[in-house]
Amino acid sequence: MTFSNTSIDVNQLPSVHPDEFIHLEQGYKKVILLENGIISCLFLAVWAALYFTDSLSGKGHTIWFILAGVFPFLGFLFWFRPKAFARKGYQLRERDIIFRNGLWWQEETVVPFVRVQHSEVTQGPLGRIFGYSKLKLYTAGGSKSDLSIPALRTETAQKLEHFVSQKAGTDEAV
Repeated sequence: MTFSNTSIDVNQLPSVHPDEFIHLEQGYKKVILLENGIISCLFLAVWAALYFTDSLSGKGHTIWFILAGVFPFLGFLFWFRPKAFARKGYQLRERDIIFRNGLWWQEETVVPFVRVQHSEVTQGPLGRIFGYSKLKLYTAGGSKSDLSIPALRTETAQKLEHFVSQKAGTDEAV
């Protein structure tokens, strides 16, 4: 058997079309805002507890330094998460699935169906209330999911999970 390592023309590779990405459910922005509100309330509750238990009230300007850091962080949180959410999307192709995310550091993760070991649909408490789920795909060699697509309607997540599980481990080109 002769070893061969032929060059491949990059122009002949299949392309990923940005306009073919499916955006996540826009109604999920309510969940993001609710999560941000919960985080804000927790920060303010901790601040109030520290202040009113005299842990910080006698410390002079310490309380204002803490607030000066917390409020910009919370403002950033309310700005950043919805902006980052708008960038997320997925593309389902005949042999793989691609997930795109990231606002500043953008990434696209491609998982070929032939590499999928198992998949699952999960829901957190807010997801259950609002009807959203997350699709997780696992490939060999890892203990955490290799691809996780949030903000899917539960029915859509289940359909995708069923489709992927039917294709998992098979390569129709072989």
